[in-house]
Amino acid sequence: MAETKAVAWAAPVEPIGSLASAHAVSWRTWACRAAIAAAAVVGAGLTYGVLLDNSTAIADVAVRGPRWGSMAAAVGFFFANQMITLVRWRWLARAAGVPVTFSDALTLAAAAEAGNLVMPGANGGDAVKLGLIARQGLPLGRLAVVTVTDRVVGLLGLLSVGCAAGVWQWSSGSPAVRVIAATVSVLLAAAACAAWCLLHPRAVRLVRRVAGLGPRWQTVCGPVADVAELYGSRRGALLVAVAVSAASQACSLLAMFCSGQALVRTAPASVVATLLAGPLVLISTALPLPFGALGVTERIGQDLFAAEGFAGGGLATLGYRFSQTLAVVVLVTGVWLSRFARSGGHGAREEATE
Repeated sequence: MAETKAVAWAAPVEPIGSLASAHAVSWRTWACRAAIAAAAVVGAGLTYGVLLDNSTAIADVAVRGPRWGSMAAAVGFFFANQMITLVRWRWLARAAGVPVTFSDALTLAAAAEAGNLVMPGANGGDAVKLGLIARQGLPLGRLAVVTVTDRVVGLLGLLSVGCAAGVWQWSSGSPAVRVIAATVSVLLAAAACAAWCLLHPRAVRLVRRVAGLGPRWQTVCGPVADVAELYGSRRGALLVAVAVSAASQACSLLAMFCSGQALVRTAPASVVATLLAGPLVLISTALPLPFGALGVTERIGQDLFAAEGFAGGGLATLGYRFSQTLAVVVLVTGVWLSRFARSGGHGAREEATE
């Protein structure tokens, strides 16, 4: 990666200005901490409820053990999702005029995935990624827009998979299944319309006018307009990115299916049922709650799979988190070993040269 540029750090820190402002900042900090703690307690309570609802299945897993082949497949599918997502983000960055090496993209992806496990919401890892980008002196403005665009592309791919599963099940599905399919279709249409409007030339011109209001507006809106203009001229390529996203999200949903197969022995969800309900379950992980909305997501998974006529949705979602954690550990370990090997080899070459 590029070396850190410390120019921005040399700016003096402005004083808060008054004791009242200091008290207000302190109050907001404690209020934020209290809200996070309350959300963590609620999540723990909901997780306990899911575990209690699946106590029989958990006891069976404890006695017989999980199906290790299915669990390994879940880890493999999630790892494939990570790698495809990495390639997609790097391609979007290059399309926005920011060439990023594969090694840099891999390091950023590993940091983001590790952050997703502990930050509030499943997108909390993006803050870790952007912080690392800023620290390494890469163009933060453009890459921030790229990261947001990557999330939108990922959402479109995820909802496309769910919509396809809904079409497949529509004729023979129950009313509850049709409601889920209709919800996914409406969300897909809304996300597609929003993405199209943001890339429209009029929207780009409007953002440029806002950027002309002053230096601060230019800092925020300038990269947005530049990247939107570049993407707007390559909409066909963006559609390809959505198709690639659908493939990566299908891998993620198959990881959820395999997790259910590994842990739930009585009436686990089918592949099509997972592809239909799974997108709504994964969207719920983006709620700004600790540990990727732990507890809330499991309860939603439990209810959605039950509406489709399958048991163990909450347990399958917990298994999905476990496979996600293992895949992230593999990714982070691989990146660390790779960078350690390169640094060791570089040091050996320097010693040989001396």
